[in-house]
Amino acid sequence: MRKNHDVLALLVAAGGGSRFGEKVPKQYYPLLNKPMLAHSVKLLVEHPGIKRVYLVLSPGDTFFERYEWPSKNSALIPIFRGGNTRAQSVKNALLSIRCATKDWILVHDAARPCLSNADLDAVVNNIASFRNGAVLGRRVTDTMKRVNDGNLDILETVDREKLWCALTPQIFRYDILVKSLTIDNLETITDEASAVEKMGISPRIIQCVDENPKITFKEDIAFAEFILGKRFLKNGG
Repeated sequence: MRKNHDVLALLVAAGGGSRFGEKVPKQYYPLLNKPMLAHSVKLLVEHPGIKRVYLVLSPGDTFFERYEWPSKNSALIPIFRGGNTRAQSVKNALLSIRCATKDWILVHDAARPCLSNADLDAVVNNIASFRNGAVLGRRVTDTMKRVNDGNLDILETVDREKLWCALTPQIFRYDILVKSLTIDNLETITDEASAVEKMGISPRIIQCVDENPKITFKEDIAFAEFILGKRFLKNGG
């Protein structure tokens, strides 16, 4: 009976990037002279613990074929099944791939191009210790306020002691993840962990040690380039 199971990655890059404010979808915007997406593709494809990387793209994507992509032993497989939301894109991809029910599915957001090898290792190399899945995250350090949506008046200060920001990658067994995404109202799901939690399952948080910001606006590009440039120099590039 098979005891070891593969780690397969879903790199979600199906968004239109409406808040980014460019004609080019955010995931293809230049970041250190490469499409933003290329940084995550290279990291995931080259990781020895990841068997395949499925790149989840919009059905109408016309940009992917314009670039050359790093692929180790054809480990990169594009899937043009992206949906209107991240949850729908992940669900569509899960139903499109072939894997064992107990294989691990690592989901990463293409808008987080600064994921480091160390943080990826912390997720992939420790799957034996978190049977309910895991989420890369960081502690909340700012003072948190709950506000009135109407006039933005502060209602209360929220205790931040047990609050964490959920990042990506997130990793779960295939059978658990696909089952969690069969609910009717996927619009309420903001990440894979929130779907799994609705099943009464408690994933584990893995503390992120390096900067891993999400690129939302064009102004975020400069910060991402600073992080990647500094990391490149530190590693002797």
